[in-house]
Amino acid sequence: MNLQPRYQHSLKELFLRVYILVDDWLKEHETRSALPKQF
Repeated sequence: MNLQPRYQHSLKELFLRVYILVDDWLKEHETRSALPKQF
C-alpha cells in the first residue's frame, strides 16, 4: 500500500505557482489599481 500523496511538489515549486497566479491577476487588473500620475 502506497501512503504517499499522488503528486509531491517542492516548496519552491509551490511558491513559484503562487507567484505566477498573483502576477497574472495583477496584470489583468493593473488599470484599476494604477496610481495617479504626478507632474
